[in-house]
Amino acid sequence: MMCVQSLDGTLSFFEQERFSFSRFLPKNLIPGPISYLSKTDSFVTINGFSVESYRFQALASASDSGSE
Repeated sequence: MMCVQSLDGTLSFFEQERFSFSRFLPKNLIPGPISYLSKTDSFVTINGFSVESYRFQALASASDSGSE
């Protein structure tokens, strides 16, 4: 799996070189560091002065772009 962060705060996920889904993170105004934590199956990012964590399953099930 690969995650790409766009300039507008959208995370796009790819599995086996194919687009899987994308999810817009509304609070992210500019791209910042992002890290995957396998122990909790979540992505951690920084927004302003706070750390935010998003579980992969929650991002996948709440996807507003759908799968191809």
